[in-house]
Amino acid sequence: MRSRKFLDSGYLDHIANRIERIERATAGVDLAGFLGNEDLQAAIERYIEVIGEAAGKLSQHTRDLAPDVPWSQVIGARNVIVHGYAEIEPDRIWDIVKAHLPPLRVAVGRLRQLIIAQERAEPQPQPQSEEEPDGREDPGR
Repeated sequence: MRSRKFLDSGYLDHIANRIERIERATAGVDLAGFLGNEDLQAAIERYIEVIGEAAGKLSQHTRDLAPDVPWSQVIGARNVIVHGYAEIEPDRIWDIVKAHLPPLRVAVGRLRQLIIAQERAEPQPQPQSEEEPDGREDPGR
């Protein structure tokens, strides 16, 4: 079974990857260009969904390592998009992209380094021997 911290590093990787995709997709795009491109809006909304889903699966321990990140808002943005609590406003999505993702990218990068360092510091499980559960060698081998 994998440790929770291992899973957290995977979730942080998903978040970082989607932020990178958003940054690539919106490079050189202004608000007017974003508002005029429904396919781009849909792609960015999907990436924000993935970011929120992954953030929601992070352990409380990992979230506590970045108290500057408004985790409830990150997760909440996903919920609004997925559940359609209100009609999605493209200019609000643009605000998330330009104002909130850059600091999230920095925080996630910092968290990834911390979690990876913690994973490396944890003792690794030893490979199972050819012994029976009671500690005796299996004579049939």
